[in-house]
Amino acid sequence: MRSLGLDVYRFSVAWPRVLPRGKGAPNEKGLDFYDRLIDALLEAGIEPWLCLYHWDLPQAMDAGADVRGYFVWSLLDNFEWGSGYGPRFGLVHVDYKTQKRTPKDSYAWFRDFVKAAKGK
Repeated sequence: MRSLGLDVYRFSVAWPRVLPRGKGAPNEKGLDFYDRLIDALLEAGIEPWLCLYHWDLPQAMDAGADVRGYFVWSLLDNFEWGSGYGPRFGLVHVDYKTQKRTPKDSYAWFRDFVKAAKGK
C-alpha cells in the first residue's frame, strides 16, 4: 500500500472474528489480528481508519437479521465524550444546555438512504 502512495487505510472490524458467539469473551486471535494489522500500518506510515458496522450490519440484515433500529448518534456520542465535547459527531446536534435535538444534513441523507434501501 505504501508503494502505491497510500497514507490512509480504511477498514472495518469483522465482529464475528472478535466475538464469534456474539457475546461473552472475545476471541484473542481475532483481537490479535487487528493488533497486528494496525501495528503494520503504523510501521509503514499508513494511518488506520476504523469503520464500525461498515460490512457486518448490512450483511446480517441481508441474511435476515431482525434489525429494528440503528442508533448511530449513540455510538458517536462516545467519540464526543472522549474528545471533551470539542468535535461534534452524529446525525443530530444536541444542545447540551436545553437538550434540544436538531437533525443535521447527514440525518436527512441517512433517512433517504434507508428509505431507498427498503425500496429494493
